[in-house]
Formats: sequence, C-alpha cells, structure tokens
Amino acid sequence: MENEANFAVQWHLIDACNLNCRHCYGNDLHSELYFSDLTKIISDISSTISIWNSFTPLSKSINYTGGEPLLYKNLFKLIDYSNKEGFSSAILTNGTLVDKDKARIISNLGVSYVQISVDDINDHHDSLRGLKDAFKMALQGIENLVEEGVFVNVSCTLSKLNVGRIEEIISLMATVGVSSIRFPRLVPIGRGRQLNQNMLSSDETKNAFIHLAKLSVEYNSKIEVMLDDPLFALLNLPQTCESTCSTESNIFCEGACSIGFTGICIMPDGTLYPCRKMPIPLGNIIKTSFRDIWVNSDVLNNIRNINNLKGHCGNCSLSYKCKGCRAMAYAVSGDYLGHDIQCWKERGL
Repeated sequence: MENEANFAVQWHLIDACNLNCRHCYGNDLHSELYFSDLTKIISDISSTISIWNSFTPLSKSINYTGGEPLLYKNLFKLIDYSNKEGFSSAILTNGTLVDKDKARIISNLGVSYVQISVDDINDHHDSLRGLKDAFKMALQGIENLVEEGVFVNVSCTLSKLNVGRIEEIISLMATVGVSSIRFPRLVPIGRGRQLNQNMLSSDETKNAFIHLAKLSVEYNSKIEVMLDDPLFALLNLPQTCESTCSTESNIFCEGACSIGFTGICIMPDGTLYPCRKMPIPLGNIIKTSFRDIWVNSDVLNNIRNINNLKGHCGNCSLSYKCKGCRAMAYAVSGDYLGHDIQCWKERGL
C-alpha cells in the first residue's frame, strides 16, 4: 500500500555467537524461551498491529538476529511461522555461517533481506571481529546469498578505525553484488566501551556524512548507500523526510529513528528494550502484553514527546525530524533524553 508505514521488531533470539567482536553491544546472557512462547509473542504483536491498522496503514516485519541467529536451531521454523502470520522477515547475521545450503533455505523462505555485518576490509575486519578469516567467510556468505537471489544489505559500524576506507568498502560491496549498505555509528555500550576513543568527533561525523551523501549519488546505479542516521536530517538531503505523526495518537511517527514509534527490540528471554543499543528494560512480553508495555511505558512515552529532549537537542529547530540518537545520548551520558554528542549543529560546524 502506498505510504504504508512498517512496524519492525528486532528480535534477538540468542546471545550465543561464534565471534568475539570488540564493539559488540551485548555483554550479558539471557535465558531462551520455548518455541511455543515465541509463537505466542508473534500472535500478541500481530493482534496489536491489527488494531492499529484500523486507523493507519501499517505493515509488519521481524528482523531475526542474535548473538548469531544462525546458531539458533529453530530459526527457519520460526521464520516460516511468522511468514504465515503475515510478517515479512529479515536475518541480521555476521555472515560467516551462511553456506550454500543455508542460503538456499533462506531464499526458499522468501526472506526479504539478509543484513551482514562487514565493518572493514581484510585484516582490519578480522581484528574487530576476533576471528582470523572472518572477512573472507563473510564475503563467501554474501556470495552464497547473491547466487540464490537474496537481497543483501551490509551494515558497517562507522568509527575512526574505518572512516578512511568508506569508499573502498562501498566499492567492494558493490562488486560482490550487495544491494545496499548502511553505516550506523559506533555506540559505546557493552564491549564497545573499550573503543570509546575511536568514536568520531562531531566535525568528523559531519565530514563522513557529507562524504556518504556524495557517494550515495556516485554509486547510485551500483549499490544503495543508505542515509538512515538521524543526523543526516541536518544536511537537508532529499532522502530525509519531515516527521509526520498520526492525528489520532503519537503511536506512529515517521522520523529518523523508530524508537518508540515504529520499532521495538525483543531479547531472548522476552524482555523488551527500546533499542538493542539502549538496554533499558521496558517489561517482559511473556508476563505483560505487548500493547500494555507499548502504550504505558514511561520511557517510550518520554521519547515520543520531543519537548522532553534536553540540551542542544531540546533547543534544536530540527528536533522534529532528527531527534538525535537516543541510544548515543544514553550510552554517553546515561540520560536517554540528553543531546547527541556527535551532532555538529550545536557547535555551528
């Protein structure tokens, strides 16, 4: 449906992983649920979205991840179930376990896309991921998926460690058949705190984003360079859009970030977070209905009201379409309503 918004669930099915990434935002272990619990969660969320659809068009999707989701034994069974419940599905993986057989199964399941994390090239990537040949294995996983006709998106965490190789990374990913690539910023949580000194400064962030905007035009016919960070709104690019909220409620809002509006994160034990990079427990979906948590969470309701933003974000004329990164604010200051430290507008850059 034209102009239909999408409600996306990022579901961390398992904490276990075959890599030991230096910038991993997970440093805890959660118990896993029974498969019957997972299907109940899907039904719970689906029924709530059906109610929302009575006043606004809304599609629904689940992004399955981990840890490493391909270590979860019931992954394909769960995708098949959620597909039948009307959800589109995606898999967010490090790519090292995507052999030809798995790529074929993923293709046959009609998975919308597979996001593979590639944070740099060759040994640089291996160093970040804590495994020799992790880069080669991820590339092989990409090639296996491309051969099966699966849409592949690459996620490259942006920091001082790789900012000088942005174009080289984009060029290589285009060559191997990747459909799109995005560059989320390094958020210093979990093990990522040890890379705090490698976060880009505000002026470095601005320069990197301007470079990415130019590359998105230059590589347009080869690969989509996604400009989906809140701070891209500051560049007034045609790809960014102004925030438009439902007239009936503030449940939905098309803006730079989905937190509190069109997205939620589920941990392996059923705990809900606003975002995986903002580990504030909102409640447990096994004990409390999704709708109750979504509507009554003080954290989510605080985020939904841009008048609650503090510091430079609170005083910014562009807060209605940017809002800054709430996860970055929380990681740096402990206040999820605080300002985004990498914003350059506050410094007049």
